[in-house]
Amino acid sequence: MSCAEPAFAGSVAPLPTFGRSAAGRSGRLLTRGVELNIVRSAVLVIIVGGLVALSGCSPSSEAASPVSPSPAPSAEAPASEEPVATPSAAPLDPGDMSTWVAGSAGIGAIERGASWGAVEAQLAGMAVETMCSGAVYFTADASATVYVGLEQDGDTIRQVWAAGDATDAKSPATAAGISLGATLADLQAAYPGIVESVIPYPSDTTAYAVADADGSWLVFSLRDDVVTQIGATASQFPPKELCG
Repeated sequence: MSCAEPAFAGSVAPLPTFGRSAAGRSGRLLTRGVELNIVRSAVLVIIVGGLVALSGCSPSSEAASPVSPSPAPSAEAPASEEPVATPSAAPLDPGDMSTWVAGSAGIGAIERGASWGAVEAQLAGMAVETMCSGAVYFTADASATVYVGLEQDGDTIRQVWAAGDATDAKSPATAAGISLGATLADLQAAYPGIVESVIPYPSDTTAYAVADADGSWLVFSLRDDVVTQIGATASQFPPKELCG
């Protein structure tokens, strides 16, 4: 705020002029006293007014030091999350089943709930055999045999199983690295706390299952403590048979 310098001299309004009184000297002295009082009052008013003007022109400490706005609290960056792996949309490669990932939702691109007709169309060159109206299977050289159980409509995939042993070099594997031919020790190391599912058949076979959040199961069937089947199914038990 800028202010003009207050003028003490020359800014006083002309004093009123009183005429000479016929009362003589005493009257003149009285007049002179009145004039002096008026002058003192006028000067006092000017001084006080000047001080007030100066105080009004001087910037206050608050005006001279503008208050900086407080910084808005910054939201804490959300903790980074692990990326979720999504299934590849690439067509199946029947010649290399070792690239197939087995999980509770399916094995490779053979997913539970999908249309078998659509999946079969991707299996060019694979010999698909029909077991019954509710089950088919296929295989390839040095690869696991894949069994597909179908719903009553004969097309919707109900469950998927890969069967074989360690001699099947091209075997699907789980995200934890368990493939056909893995040992029970391998399975328990990959899935700590996994519990055996008691099955009445056959006596030399045991099963272990891992539940998914949606109620699906990734099931391992073992014979002599070696994984011989990996299945994606709605039950924690391997099926006794796919037909019937």
